[in-house]
Amino acid sequence: MGIMRMGYAHVRVTDMAEAKDHYANTPGLYEVLEEDGWVYYKGWDEWDHHSVVLEEGGVGLVKFGFKVEHEHEYDIDDIEKKAQTFG
Repeated sequence: MGIMRMGYAHVRVTDMAEAKDHYANTPGLYEVLEEDGWVYYKGWDEWDHHSVVLEEGGVGLVKFGFKVEHEHEYDIDDIEKKAQTFG
């Protein structure tokens, strides 16, 4: 199975200041960019630009993605089929 871990999460928040305080001080993420109601975070050991995106306005998860072992999509297709079979 080529799914290694969660790769990123994009979340909408109602209080950006509170959310920034939480993501910086609770899980200890580092802010890498802030622009126009969007803030990007990453962990200290990550190679990618970011792994968490906060968007001001609204509440909840917008989307998330996974880190995969292989670039091809077969592993994701397999997970999707298993999830549909499971219900």
